Amino acid sequence: MITQQPCCCGGACQPPITVDSRLNWRDRLGFAAMRFGFGRDRYSIEPGLYAAGSPNLESPVLVTANYKMTFDILRSNLTGINAWILVLDTHGINVWCAAGKGTFGTDEIVQKIKQVRLDSVVSHKNIVVPQLGAPGIAAHEVKQQTGFRVNYGPIRADGIKKYLDAGMKATPDMRQFRFPLNDRIALAPLELTVMFKWIILLILFLAGMSGFHASEYSPQHIINTGIPAVIILTAAWIAAGFLITALLPYIPVKMLSLKGMFVGFPLAVLGGIYWENYRFDNAFGMDGLGLMIIGISGYLGLVLTGSMPYTSISGVKIEMRKMLPVIAAIFSLGLTFWTVGRFL
Repeated sequence: MITQQPCCCGGACQPPITVDSRLNWRDRLGFAAMRFGFGRDRYSIEPGLYAAGSPNLESPVLVTANYKMTFDILRSNLTGINAWILVLDTHGINVWCAAGKGTFGTDEIVQKIKQVRLDSVVSHKNIVVPQLGAPGIAAHEVKQQTGFRVNYGPIRADGIKKYLDAGMKATPDMRQFRFPLNDRIALAPLELTVMFKWIILLILFLAGMSGFHASEYSPQHIINTGIPAVIILTAAWIAAGFLITALLPYIPVKMLSLKGMFVGFPLAVLGGIYWENYRFDNAFGMDGLGLMIIGISGYLGLVLTGSMPYTSISGVKIEMRKMLPVIAAIFSLGLTFWTVGRFL
């Protein structure tokens, strides 16, 4: 709940925004919408200084991104804590991704500290930065330019109270990254919606082209061939989205795109068995559909690189550069096979 306006650059500084640690139904509805990617580009808050509880000159300063879900997760863990929250302008991107892009970084922290006149808000010279934001920050430069020391907080927001109670000392447990099943599954809907419009276009293409068989075109072929192909592809796409995230730690390859292909291969085989049971057309169509499924699964795995800190920023860039052409080639080959099969 916002009750006041934040400080602005220039002129008199107005009181910081006061926020409630309790999330309301609109916040929770926003969480659900973000899981499916609805309005993702607009889900942000104004950068600036916020007050959780009733902070004073000695209260801690917690730095975060202006992606609203990130901000809401932080404030929901501040029940009973009086703290200042310094929100950086990350263009609505979460801390880890923004650190990789450079928007959650040294220059932005320095600018915001000066902009909100933080040295007049608190009597100490400490700020707490999320551990996942470390790749974008040069702590010595922040201190040199502002006088404020950067302290790296716990990797998860639910550890912030324990961290502050311990005098801003992180235990090994706070530094350990955990990615349990429920957190992994929560990513699946968003990963699926990334490809949604392309899957719809592909479905329409398969349905339309399936009417061809050798030299003739017949709606009966759409029923016999097109509908089963669409069912196989859609089921494999949904299954891959959930299986990749659920099985992520257990798939015995390192690259996330290869993890996706690892899941896609048995789905393609199962699709082929389903296809064979209906005795459709020829091997070109069946093999083409299988390659498309493997390509789609590989891409679902690839896009996970930007959703979690399983890999380093440099690792993400390397995998994108290496594997995106491979995935595109596999899918394109599959689509070509399937299309050629319609005329044989």
